[in-house]
Amino acid sequence: KEIKNYFNNNNLKILDIGCGTGSNFEFLSKFGQVSGVDNSTLAIKHAKKYKFKTLKKSRAEKLPFTKGTFDLVLLLDVIEHIKDDEKAILEARRVLKKDGVILITVPAMQIIWSRHDEMQGHFRRYSKNNFYKFAKNLDLEILNINYFNFFLAVPIGIVRILSRTPLFSKVANYDSKINFGVVNYPFI
Repeated sequence: KEIKNYFNNNNLKILDIGCGTGSNFEFLSKFGQVSGVDNSTLAIKHAKKYKFKTLKKSRAEKLPFTKGTFDLVLLLDVIEHIKDDEKAILEARRVLKKDGVILITVPAMQIIWSRHDEMQGHFRRYSKNNFYKFAKNLDLEILNINYFNFFLAVPIGIVRILSRTPLFSKVANYDSKINFGVVNYPFI
């Protein structure tokens, strides 16, 4: 939906930074030519099954593309894993065409930081306010910003805050088990 809001053609040059195993490639290919980068050799190996032209092992902070190459750059649940998130965004902007768009998703609300974030390799969570500051520091214009998956935010917040207390500390392990095991349920 977000892609259609900003582009009215299907001939885009798209870069998926942190593409992982390439699970977004098939969907993204409806909008144009897809390239992907990831810093995991194993992920790249699995992503090659999608047979896209450009798939490279690379860090988000140093992309192997020339300036102004892409119409759309995606950082979907990626920058929270990067220590220097500003450097990654600046690099995404470098490879973006002048009228291009960077689409970013991140975990929200630092208040629900938990052991699960640490297990995922996160350095931080974001709020709208600190994301606005972040964008301003990098001279980026925010076209749209919102929270999604908000329905689950309250129960997740309660579980994660309670898990910080000695009485409920074992809840953190259960919380992580649910998050990692959710893919084993076919209806989800």
